[in-house]
Amino acid sequence: MTRLTETHSTIDQAIGARLRTLRKQANMSQTTLADALGVTFQQVQKYEKGTNRVAVSTLIAICRTLGIGTADVIASVAGEEPSAEGSVRIRMADQIATLQHQHQAIRAILDGKPSSDLRTSPRAAVTESAITTVQ
Repeated sequence: MTRLTETHSTIDQAIGARLRTLRKQANMSQTTLADALGVTFQQVQKYEKGTNRVAVSTLIAICRTLGIGTADVIASVAGEEPSAEGSVRIRMADQIATLQHQHQAIRAILDGKPSSDLRTSPRAAVTESAITTVQ
């Protein structure tokens, strides 16, 4: 492998890892993202591992689906700060997740059935509708 190829591979892997992190923060499955993009979940896996390079048009579609800006993916890989707008969206999604988690806990207590799920991270409670609402 040449030095240039190694650099490209490293960047592809870093972008894939960033996409995976942002997808998980949105509490979206690979299958849900794949369906929105019109590809298989295996293709999303390949993007996230850096096995397959993400085309710019695909990156834009992924970012729209996740409710983030492309700079939020590329900036961190390039060593720059993510956009203020993207950071606000992520913070808002976190706040929505916390409120949803609290709502679920209260509902479970009122129903007399506290769930072991209540110990999970509030971020895990974010739904696609919450992310869509933030957009």
